[in-house]
Amino acid sequence: MMETYESSLNQPEMLVSLHSDKEVGCVDCHSMSFEQQLHETVAYLQDDYTQPFTRAEYGMETCFQCHEHGSYDQIAWRTTDLGVTDGKTKGHEANPHQSPHYDDLECNTCHRMHRESVLFCSECHAFEFRIPVPVPSDSTDSTDSTDEPADDSVVEDSTETP
Repeated sequence: MMETYESSLNQPEMLVSLHSDKEVGCVDCHSMSFEQQLHETVAYLQDDYTQPFTRAEYGMETCFQCHEHGSYDQIAWRTTDLGVTDGKTKGHEANPHQSPHYDDLECNTCHRMHRESVLFCSECHAFEFRIPVPVPSDSTDSTDSTDEPADDSVVEDSTETP
């Protein structure tokens, strides 16, 4: 059972591999009491997981423990440069972090750790954003998957941000 999660650490199309490269370990996001850690360790060593893990949902506050984005408005401001590359917006601005349909979306709506990340907007729209995260290997998106994360490529002047 754990093999699926362990193997995702070495798969470049999985966002967790970028975290692993930065030496972020499982317990950095999946915190557990000592008793839970002991139980999980014994189960792992005995290969005694009887059912698939329950999918855990983590809110933005988990991501914000390490990723210093400030506020959701700042995330939207920082990603205005992602732009739409397909010219199909029909006069509408498009920003994956500033949806006209939803309030602030949780990070894991698109940014997934142990599964391939997705572009939630594309479930209804034909937008092709420049995606600064790993792109699925079978994607038809022409995005260069070597783009740096927006955090590393944007010089932020805090007096001009929301």
